[in-house]
Amino acid sequence: MPANPNDRTKAPPPDSKRKDITDTEAWKSSSKGVKRFWTNYKNILKNNFNSMSRSEQEDLIDKFAMIITIGVTCLVVLIFYPVIPRLLRVLGLPLALMVAWWGGRKVVGPVVIDRMEHLLKKPEREDREER
Repeated sequence: MPANPNDRTKAPPPDSKRKDITDTEAWKSSSKGVKRFWTNYKNILKNNFNSMSRSEQEDLIDKFAMIITIGVTCLVVLIFYPVIPRLLRVLGLPLALMVAWWGGRKVVGPVVIDRMEHLLKKPEREDREER
């Protein structure tokens, strides 16, 4: 019985060379486009962040800190939710969200602001000399 050319169950002959997908022109041009898109996106974020005032920068960091802490709290609650007793579910969920909000606002936000101090605008002096 002659060999079927569409049979893909057998290994290709040793003399045929398969191309790696990363060697194709389509891959190279699309990866360059994605890199250019990512670079432009980061530049837009950087320029917008740098154009904000110090208080706006700190507010943005606080909001992201709250989002992250509340999100992590939600994930942890979802993991353990089936094994938590019903009364603890009813009382614990709002309490956990309030603790996450407080932790994001009062703990995580200030820590991130301190670590990003070199990237933030200098604080404006409020004790300006009166003329």
